[in-house]
Amino acid sequence: MNNSLTTLAALSVVFVLSMLDNYTTWVMLSSPIPGWDVVEANPIARALFVYVGLEAGLLLDALFATAACIWAYNTRVVSENIKLVACAILSIVSLVAVINNSWAILVTGAVQ
Repeated sequence: MNNSLTTLAALSVVFVLSMLDNYTTWVMLSSPIPGWDVVEANPIARALFVYVGLEAGLLLDALFATAACIWAYNTRVVSENIKLVACAILSIVSLVAVINNSWAILVTGAVQ
């Protein structure tokens, strides 16, 4: 696989994990769960959700993630190796969030 296809694959993983994070976050925060005090762990996202609302905040996050992936794929300012390292870090962070949110959905019974 050439560098461009490798980068595209890595960015696709980042994008999918980001969307899964948004979905699982929405499931946990969109409605109260009796007996649980559920809050967003990321203080920046939490502030965004307070300021613009949950759905608008998740939409802004999704738009930002999409724009960032498109920019990263098309830019020549950053080397392919740096892009791949950044994708690996972002993928790990998003995967941890998805696993945490999925576990919380199972434990709390917060299935939409």
